[in-house]
Amino acid sequence: MVILQGISVFFHMCVIPFLVGCILVSAKEAEKKCNVAVRTAAGLMVTYALYEILTLAMQLRGKGFREVSQMYLYIVLALAFAGLLFFGYEVVCKIRGKHLKNYLLLEKPDGFMIAALVLIGIQIAAILLMATPDKDDAFYSGLSSMSLSYDYLLEYDAYNGNMVKEISARYKISALPVYQAALSLFSGLHHLVITHNLFPLFYMPLAYALYDKIGKSFLEKEGHGKARGKFMFAFALLHMIGNYYVFSPENFLVTRIWQGKALFAAIGVPFLWICGQTVFLEEKTGIGRQMKGWFLMACALLACTFMGETGLFLGVFMVACQTMAGCLVTKKWWKLIPAVLCCVPELLIVVKFLM
Repeated sequence: MVILQGISVFFHMCVIPFLVGCILVSAKEAEKKCNVAVRTAAGLMVTYALYEILTLAMQLRGKGFREVSQMYLYIVLALAFAGLLFFGYEVVCKIRGKHLKNYLLLEKPDGFMIAALVLIGIQIAAILLMATPDKDDAFYSGLSSMSLSYDYLLEYDAYNGNMVKEISARYKISALPVYQAALSLFSGLHHLVITHNLFPLFYMPLAYALYDKIGKSFLEKEGHGKARGKFMFAFALLHMIGNYYVFSPENFLVTRIWQGKALFAAIGVPFLWICGQTVFLEEKTGIGRQMKGWFLMACALLACTFMGETGLFLGVFMVACQTMAGCLVTKKWWKLIPAVLCCVPELLIVVKFLM
């Protein structure tokens, strides 16, 4: 029973995002990147943004947690089915052209990359076998429990056992605890097992894959593509000894990735960086790919808001810095317009919910 529940959570946390990502990241683009990781991260941003929009909209209408989750499930399953058709068509084309190995990006790892994978495996095993208590867990898990038990949609403060104190507006905009409760609702697995065990198991490898993509882009630009394994080994090694402060980046990734700020630092920031690289610095980018890039950036910003108030402000700040740097380098100042449009939903959230 537990195995089936775990497979169900894997389907919702990994398979559905990958299939949704297949719609937005084409096979040609994926071959230049890490196929599975970039597509999964792209789909994850879209699904997070979708749940965030539904949560905020239903809050204004006075609806409950189960109605939001049901609507989300219908929409995301439809998107996943469309992604499955895209993926199936690509695989058939690659098999006919005998390019399946290139499509799957099966590269032979060097010794440093193998060592990096071993260190990453040790980190994942440590978080699964050892408890890493954090005071914020009482808040996040409490919100999930209230959603499941009372059909609440971020209504009351989880720190107050009487459930009579209204939740602060800055926590009301983050749908992550509600989404974690939805995963429990869909699978039947307790939300603490999902957050403390399956979030690290599924999303720590995804975060490292995104870091690998960013490192690879820098190294290849400087003509050091073969140093990718050394980069990942050094990066993984730093995370073995980086738990020196509760807010250190290493601590976010390794010990609390199920919390909003940590998820933003581990996955949100790297994916925003990749989006910025796509829309600003990649040459010969067609209008269709540009449109998809800006759409993914808008979804990523909403997903960062979904992760927490920190993502709401710092995500926009990061995009602003990327936009100014990109416009200065490329001299394409018209890109200020789509960048500003990507930030409009965050401005509306600030005006409606926080002011």
